Amino acid sequence: MCSSGAFCDGVIAYQSVDVYTRDGKRHHTRRLLIAPKGLRLYSLDNRMEPIARDAVVRIKVRPRGRHLHHIQEAFEWASLPLELAEDSTVVGGLLATALTPPLFAGAMATAPVFLLIDAFTFFAPAQTYEIIP
Repeated sequence: MCSSGAFCDGVIAYQSVDVYTRDGKRHHTRRLLIAPKGLRLYSLDNRMEPIARDAVVRIKVRPRGRHLHHIQEAFEWASLPLELAEDSTVVGGLLATALTPPLFAGAMATAPVFLLIDAFTFFAPAQTYEIIP
C-alpha cells in the first residue's frame, strides 16, 4: 500500500471512495485495491469485499479525510515509549518519561494543521470515473 495515500500500484488509500455497481448498490470504503479480476474493498476492520470487474459502473474518489491517519499515527508513536516501559526496568521507565512529552507535543502541534487541510479538502469535488464495458 502507498504511504502517501495516492494512487499507486492499484491502491487508493486514505480517501473516501464510492463504488457503484450495475445492480444500483453503492459500496463505500477508505481503501480500494484494483486487481485484474476486479476490485477489492477493505473496511476499517480489514474485511475484504470483492466486486467483479464487469459489475462496476462508476467510481467516485473524494480527498476527504485524507490526512486524518497522520494524526492517529503521531499519537501511536507518542504512546510507544509508555508501552515499552511497562515491561522494562527503571532505565526504560526513565527513557519513556523523557521521550513521551516531546512526542506528544509534536503530535498535538501537527494535529491542527492536518485538521485544517482536511477541512479545506472536505469541500473539494469528487473525481468520477465512468466504467465503459
